[in-house]
Amino acid sequence: MISAGLYKEIADLINSAQERGAELVSDIEQMETDLSNSEIPSDDIYRLALESSISTTKERMEDSHNSLTERAMMKFVRALQDHVNNNYTSVNDFLSDNGIKVYSTFASLSANAGYTIENEHILNVS
Repeated sequence: MISAGLYKEIADLINSAQERGAELVSDIEQMETDLSNSEIPSDDIYRLALESSISTTKERMEDSHNSLTERAMMKFVRALQDHVNNNYTSVNDFLSDNGIKVYSTFASLSANAGYTIENEHILNVS
């Protein structure tokens, strides 16, 4: 059976990885906004090339991030929760008995994997 400490570490790493992916896309969107608000003429060939490059990069990052979430990350979270559920009374009991609180992004992934985490075990939930 996985230890409480290792479970918490894994949950936090998954949460962090998911949030960083979203932050990167947001940063690229900010680059788009900054470029569109710049003094460079909108028909400038270099500006158009840069806008195209930024747009392509953003699309690829969004696709990669969503693909990871939908496939590999969900498979991993499901396997983790299956392990806990099969070796303990339930995921929520494991969290409660070990005083573990997870972040909301991990809790959302867990719910999508079929394991809803009760609000009392989620950080930053009022």
